[in-house]
Parts: sequence; structure tokens; C-alpha cells
Amino acid sequence: MSVNALASHGTLIAVQLTAGAAFTTIAEQGDITVPGRTRPEFPAHTQSENIDSWVVSGLVLRGALKINLNFIPTDATQSQTAGLEKLFNANTMTGWRQTFPDGTYIIASGKIQAIGDIAAPVDGKLSVDYTIRFSGIFDNNGTIVGT
Repeated sequence: MSVNALASHGTLIAVQLTAGAAFTTIAEQGDITVPGRTRPEFPAHTQSENIDSWVVSGLVLRGALKINLNFIPTDATQSQTAGLEKLFNANTMTGWRQTFPDGTYIIASGKIQAIGDIAAPVDGKLSVDYTIRFSGIFDNNGTIVGT
């Protein structure tokens, strides 16, 4: 039994609603999936070997940040005039900060890649999923990754 587990409740995503501005926490966040990282591989087999041989690239590839929100179209952080909708419509590259409950963080630049369907169930809440794709170096709790 682990006594060191950290509850994920309280993980928050903040965005620079204007590139270079202060970070603003996005309203009504639900489930968050922070992107993993991988290095691509490619085969390097030769005719003189009878076993596979692979090379792992030095290139770091990140997955996508996924956020589920309680959809509040009039909230400033989600609106078409100042929020996420505006960033998507303008195809804006901006800063994103992911902060975990223990205070550690990841800061990266990225764009909103996708806005999912807005769910409006008969007996339930409005919700929407966002997918953010990062590009370039990032700050992993004070350590710069990538060059």
C-alpha cells in the first residue's frame, strides 16, 4: 500500500489569454489528461544480424493536453470574445501552465487543436472537451526540456 500517493483533485490548467500576458486559470475544469512524452524509434536491421535492432531517436514527442470543462459560454475564460474560443478561432500560439496539487508545474507553448462537441444532455450539465497541442521547449518545474 502506497502512503505517498498524491490525489489529483486540484490539478489546474491556466492559459495566457493574450500571448505573453499573465496566466489565468480556466473556469470549471473537470478531468484533465496531461500529455505523456515518447521518443520515436526506427529499425536499423542489417543483413548480417539475425535479431532485430532499433534506434531510439533523441527527438521528444509529446501527446496532447486534454481538458474537460463544464461549458459556461459567458465565462471570460471560455468565451468567443476573450477566452478559449477566441484563441481557437484566431489560431493563437500561447502559454499554458499545468499545476499539480503539490505545486509542481509544467509550462509550455501551444495551440488549441480541437474543440469537441458540446454535450447538452436532457438531465445533466453542459460540457465540452478541448485538446491542446504543444510545440517547442517547455519548463518542467524549473527544468527546461528541449533545445
